[in-house]
Amino acid sequence: MNLTPTTAPAEVLEISPEALEVANCYLQCQDARAVADNLCLPVESVSQILSRREVKSYINQVFFDLGFN
Repeated sequence: MNLTPTTAPAEVLEISPEALEVANCYLQCQDARAVADNLCLPVESVSQILSRREVKSYINQVFFDLGFN
């Protein structure tokens, strides 16, 4: 029996819970204004969070994993 892993381990991202919430909401809405409305945040704050490197990496990884690239 071959017990070798078939995929590489997932990359660990240092992302705050707040940024993760914004990123997940963005993945559902795909619009920063809608995210701001849904989470009762200013659009500027949502844009700043979405522009962070770790948040971009997370969103890109989810799109890649789901085949939306």
